[in-house]
Amino acid sequence: MPPRLAPYVLTALASCIITTQVCFVLLSPDPRLRSDCALVHSAAPLGAGTGPAPEAGLPPTRLLPAQRLPMQNRGNAILANGPQQSADTAACACTPNSTLADWNQAAPAYAPLRPEGLPVIYVITPSKPGPTQKADLTRLASTLRQVPALHWIVIEDQPAPTALVAALLERSGMRNSYSHLAVQSEAVSAGPRYKTARGVEQRNLGIAHLRELVSAAAAAAAQLKRSPQRPGDQQGESETSAPEGVVYFADDDNTYDLRVFEEMRFTQHVSVWPVGIVGGLMYEGPVVDLATRRVVRWHVGWKKQRQFPIDMAGFAIHARNFINTPGELLSRSSPRGYLESHLLARFVRQLAQLEPKADLCSTILVWHTRTEAPDLSQEEAHPSDPLVEV
Repeated sequence: MPPRLAPYVLTALASCIITTQVCFVLLSPDPRLRSDCALVHSAAPLGAGTGPAPEAGLPPTRLLPAQRLPMQNRGNAILANGPQQSADTAACACTPNSTLADWNQAAPAYAPLRPEGLPVIYVITPSKPGPTQKADLTRLASTLRQVPALHWIVIEDQPAPTALVAALLERSGMRNSYSHLAVQSEAVSAGPRYKTARGVEQRNLGIAHLRELVSAAAAAAAQLKRSPQRPGDQQGESETSAPEGVVYFADDDNTYDLRVFEEMRFTQHVSVWPVGIVGGLMYEGPVVDLATRRVVRWHVGWKKQRQFPIDMAGFAIHARNFINTPGELLSRSSPRGYLESHLLARFVRQLAQLEPKADLCSTILVWHTRTEAPDLSQEEAHPSDPLVEV
């Protein structure tokens, strides 16, 4: 080799060695080799802080946020035993075989860590079988899993819970924070189905299950209050009473801004807000007097004669109202569009009792989008494989 070429050859050789090492680190399936890599850290969500690195052995296709703040575990444990802090929640409990980060221990980018005694939001969702059922529930799960202190009650319009929905909920990341129930709707004896209220039996079952959850939480809190206090223990108010809660009826085909859940969380009686793209209008909902900060009338075009002309997605009710009012609260005899009004009439006598949320009902945080019926006109000529779950 000519001496004048030696420096160039050595430089090229060194560049190859460095490139090989960098590629090995970036493509390695071992997260420990990538923990200091700026590329992986840039994939962490906004607001992520310092925390434990993921476990070794994770598949290379799973880009876990390596530095997520731990969040107190919630769900059935909180509902049954009240707020409590466990040492297990000090680090992420993700398993190598999991395909999702543990949502119960991942701090949302928009909210701080869950404080003690945060009121629980009980979301009741009726679900009917059909070609879009899985897609609708998947979309809603992706929203609800980001909300702290939330319990999702899904009720299928079926004789028994189906494997499709059970598997969807299991892998949704909402571990221990959902209930899966089923009840079949009553047959409509006369008249078109669309003229009667829908989801009545499912919502009534969800309310009954809600009462069980809240009663169990109250019993556990009472038991904790009666238990002897050990020396050095400090027993606060959040440990001696059942957690506060609010009930929200969330259809699976609506679109929800995460802020709507924080707006409703501290409802004292019945809270209301506007809903977008509903009733033939860009939005409909309460109109608030800015001087008194009270609801005085409604912006609505469809069936204005209703006492409370509001969409199901536009209000939340404190859980105590359902505990203090036994029995089935929704009726199949309610005409289409009156189900919400008849329910609110059980708890509200005048507009002044309503609590306006969402910037005094001036901000849209939920949209009545509704899923379009799919075009399946080619199925008869080109049938899809029935073994493929859609």
